[in-house]
Amino acid sequence: MDELKEQERVSEDQEPELQYGYTKEELEAPVFEGGPTRLEVEQWKEKYGAIYFTPFEDEVFIWRTLTRPRYRQMIQDKDLTTMD
Repeated sequence: MDELKEQERVSEDQEPELQYGYTKEELEAPVFEGGPTRLEVEQWKEKYGAIYFTPFEDEVFIWRTLTRPRYRQMIQDKDLTTMD
């Protein structure tokens, strides 16, 4: 049991390069020009799950799908309009 806890602690304390499988340079480089770094994207993926990139003309939008509880929370907010 103690060995399992030690492995989990070591896993959490790993350097990002080992944790994500990218070099330090790759983690620090932006995913696209003017965009977030690979490290930021990997951290978002851990927190939110799937992350999507959609290019539109000169811009790239980064988005994720809504969870059902988040959707319900939003539709109950009377200050939001349909366009929001």
